[in-house]
Amino acid sequence: MNSFHPTRSTALPLLEAFHPDIFSHIFPLLTGLELCRMRRVNKTLLALTDDYFQRTFTIERVLSPFFNDWDMKVFRELQALTGAIIGGSAVVQFFGRVHYPESDLDVYSEFAGIPMFATLLEQAGYHFIPEKQQRRTFREEYNALAADPPEEPHLYSGFEASAILTIFTFRHPGDSDFGTTKSIQLMATRGPVVGAVLLYHSSCVMNIITYHAAYSFFPRITFHRYEAIVTRNEHSEWLEVVSPIANTRAKYEKRGWTFVASDPDDHLPHELHRRHRRVGDRHCWTIPLPLTSPNDDRRTVDSHQLNSWFTTNRKYHTKHCMRFDRSIHPSLRPVAYTHATFGTLDRNNN
Repeated sequence: MNSFHPTRSTALPLLEAFHPDIFSHIFPLLTGLELCRMRRVNKTLLALTDDYFQRTFTIERVLSPFFNDWDMKVFRELQALTGAIIGGSAVVQFFGRVHYPESDLDVYSEFAGIPMFATLLEQAGYHFIPEKQQRRTFREEYNALAADPPEEPHLYSGFEASAILTIFTFRHPGDSDFGTTKSIQLMATRGPVVGAVLLYHSSCVMNIITYHAAYSFFPRITFHRYEAIVTRNEHSEWLEVVSPIANTRAKYEKRGWTFVASDPDDHLPHELHRRHRRVGDRHCWTIPLPLTSPNDDRRTVDSHQLNSWFTTNRKYHTKHCMRFDRSIHPSLRPVAYTHATFGTLDRNNN
């Protein structure tokens, strides 16, 4: 019996014959790279794929578990003002189209911008949860750090954060609006926020959401191959023996990622070759987000795109690991104020 091998001319009419609702079941099974390839097939699939992107990749999916509509808008306004970004597992969920019920929201901001986010969280019903070494209230802890910043790097479960000054944890007790207890961590950085993300334990969590867009730095290996490259920097040769780091890697292994060494002989994606990279370059997966104030000319450019790094491959204790040498110019910091401000947000000003 003769077998049938569909050609491009025969396959396209078959695809177009499917009811559009069929693709709502197909698209979630595709990786991000496969979706981008799908939209190039023809105009019909382009329209269907773009509609899926608009419905699926929304900032509301990230923020709605933590905020109501008004507070979401204020949060994004603060992002625009301070240059703060969202990082960690929340962004992995955004690009991977998955849900981790136990995950927190990690917000990275330069130190001067932290009080405004803290004010928003307190008015949204969150409470500051001090660590053992921290003072009882947020304001006491913040003012003490402002007067005498610590010199030692902060060890956070995920990376040896020499770029992190401290972490302020806020927790919502849970009610009918939120359903369960939710935590938000304000990561106070020592400098530009992108620099802290490049100190993560591996490449799979090097993704950020700014006011303007969501960026995955290494999308092919992260969301197509579901592999992660172990990273090293000048401060972190000792990290493999630190239990929080090992626990975090084990968590991502359970979520489906395979940790691999970046052996130069491996066939790695171009995004991981030795080269100069920047936020939003052609190797990134970039998803623009709607602006809260579209007519504000001051917000049309994402200054985070000017932050860059250089990817190298080095050998540590017989293992190949990636190293990212950051190149972040201090003049690119979007924070335009020099002192902390405490206050009350006007919740009637919509």
